[in-house]
Amino acid sequence: MKKMILIARYLKYVIKQNDTIQGIAEKATGDYSNYEQIIKYNDLRYPFIVDTPQEKLTDVEHLVTIGDKIILPFPLDNISYSTDSIPRKDESRIVDMALGTDVALSTQEVISGNWGSWNGIFELTDNGKGDIGTNTGIDNLKQAINTRLLTEKGSLVMHPTYGTSLADDFGLPVKDVSPIINNDISQAILTDPRVTSCSCTNYKIKDNEYTSNWKIVVESLQAIYNWVINRDPTGNFTIE
Repeated sequence: MKKMILIARYLKYVIKQNDTIQGIAEKATGDYSNYEQIIKYNDLRYPFIVDTPQEKLTDVEHLVTIGDKIILPFPLDNISYSTDSIPRKDESRIVDMALGTDVALSTQEVISGNWGSWNGIFELTDNGKGDIGTNTGIDNLKQAINTRLLTEKGSLVMHPTYGTSLADDFGLPVKDVSPIINNDISQAILTDPRVTSCSCTNYKIKDNEYTSNWKIVVESLQAIYNWVINRDPTGNFTIE
């Protein structure tokens, strides 16, 4: 079923030396009093803009500094599209919105032990600009699946079914443990609601080393559009 949606495009603004929120509003709209809309949309708190990253650390979620980007909540245009005729650029952004954003994690140098067990601790990464890195869209989905696979089932408080039993699988007293491992991986992948199906395209196991490749199918674009659109009963949302 086709559905008409309204897409509003907003500009991003990079904070510069000596900028003020009032001054930015004046440049963007010709009226400094529109600064309150900028503050509200970007969830900023006084003093809004600070001079250094160190000052930003006092309230990192509600302050910006030189080099940071904010959204100017003054629509450049409002365009209606059918869900089967959205431009590719907007389509990509909608998919990113549906698959979400999370902090970027690193699992380098955490794998240890004879059975591929590890210390259960993920490391945060940085974005090269003095802030915590993030993953969006497909990269976020890949990370979520990887995190689930690496987490020992039962180790996450209040989530007893989260994770896998891969570490235990390798120690099972059976001739061929690969079907058990593949099933464990498949179940973990399919628990992500964004995934509709998965299949192992090939695998190799030798002694205590296992490698495999998987094909993972996510929700259809139509389902993703509906997912994002239905967050707002008006059918309107923003492309930044």
